[in-house]
Amino acid sequence: RQWAGFYAKTPDNNPAIGRIQHVDELYIAAGFSGHGFMMALGVGEAIAELIVKGKSKVPLDWDWYDPHRFERGELRSAAFQIG
Repeated sequence: RQWAGFYAKTPDNNPAIGRIQHVDELYIAAGFSGHGFMMALGVGEAIAELIVKGKSKVPLDWDWYDPHRFERGELRSAAFQIG
């Protein structure tokens, strides 16, 4: 028996979460480096609230996970990282 799947990651190994600026009504929550299942509940709630209400009460640092940080050359370095 074998298993195969994607191991999606970003250049700085931190997820990209938020609205895509140049495409109307497009949001992303990707690049969790294999840890998306652990974060799915909170991130799913945060993204749903962001889409429906324009903001989220989930305590998430939106700037840290900004999907456009790579265009600006802003790679994040976490003090602690799993994986």
